[in-house]
Amino acid sequence: MAIARAPAYPVPIATAETSTVSERRRLQALQRTGLLDSVAEESFDRITRIAASALGVPVALVSLVDEDRQFFKSCLGLPRPWADTRETPLSHSFCQHVVSGAKPLVISDARQHPLVRDNPAIGDLGVIAYAGFPLRMPDGEVLGSLCAIDSEPREWSPEELDTLRDLAESVMTEIRLRVVAEEAAEAITRLSRLEAITDAALSHLSERDLITQLLARIVTALHADLAAVLLREGDFFVPRATIGLDVAIENLMRIPVGQGFAGRVAAEGRPVFLDELDQDDIISPVLRALHPASMVGVPLVVDGSTIGVLDVASSTPQAFSSEDVALLVLAADRMARGISHSRIFEREHVIAETLQKSVLPARIPELPGLSAAVRYLPAGQITHVGGDWYDVFSIDEGRAGLSVGDIAGHGISAAAEMGRIRSALQA
Repeated sequence: MAIARAPAYPVPIATAETSTVSERRRLQALQRTGLLDSVAEESFDRITRIAASALGVPVALVSLVDEDRQFFKSCLGLPRPWADTRETPLSHSFCQHVVSGAKPLVISDARQHPLVRDNPAIGDLGVIAYAGFPLRMPDGEVLGSLCAIDSEPREWSPEELDTLRDLAESVMTEIRLRVVAEEAAEAITRLSRLEAITDAALSHLSERDLITQLLARIVTALHADLAAVLLREGDFFVPRATIGLDVAIENLMRIPVGQGFAGRVAAEGRPVFLDELDQDDIISPVLRALHPASMVGVPLVVDGSTIGVLDVASSTPQAFSSEDVALLVLAADRMARGISHSRIFEREHVIAETLQKSVLPARIPELPGLSAAVRYLPAGQITHVGGDWYDVFSIDEGRAGLSVGDIAGHGISAAAEMGRIRSALQA
């Protein structure tokens, strides 16, 4: 029996070896659909019923090709026990060749086809004639196949193949709608939670607490193992906060500016992600000992200057998506602004505190016939330096002045105004 080879539906002559990275991305795309090991659903069963009826075949399958098996999202006419388990090992899979070839596979008689003639599905499942069309995601990843199977040799007509192709598109419409809805919901959840944390943190948290909380959320959102914020100090990037590193190990990390992965991110001034990390990209022997497999880094930029790098890594190979990177860019922007805000506030606090201390009396003067004692404590947050003051001073013989005041506000302006009023009273 000859093998049908209609020009519109070429048959793969050989199975090309798929690269490790490409296959990993395909499997991750398959996992993200949430279809593996899911229950049977009418929307998919309806399509296999139509395929079997339109083509006059006993078996029609929606097959999703996993790492070491094929899972049937829908399986019409499949014999037991395969119909009960809804899966077979890849040793019994024709659909794996649709995936590896990324194009339709049309076989008139599997017993004579060089690609599958030794496949045990011929005897165990009665697969003789086979036609399968790829289930392809918009980014090109092939998840599996919609296939029609006959237990007798047959020539597939162009009209039958057109029908199967259209039904494969219907399967993909169902899958794409589901993936888009789930990704949108997940994106909204992740972004809204990140937004809520960063907004609150920028107002109430210290620099280190802000960074630590953001890192924790990022690690959870990206399913990562390691995360670090490296800030520039002179000629080195040093960790400000990390997740997945022991504190003692963290203190040993010092990465020269311009070297390693952090140096590359800072130099390029844009996100950099490596699905397969080369150990030469890691300068720190501490980090190299942890054997990260994948890493993504985003620069922390304030007023056009890179002040540090946000790095996220996984100990297992992981293809970071564009959505993951967008989430990191948003986090890095909020983190950089939080760090800048914290540093500005700290500088102003030091200046205001110094100014306040300089205008408050170092000690109460000793005046004849007068005994005075003072206790000065802030009423609110200890970080607020303001315009509260007191003073005791001599006016003339037998008279003393006592002043207590409060300038509205906080910070440098309040402390400076306090000094001017105090000086005016003494004059």
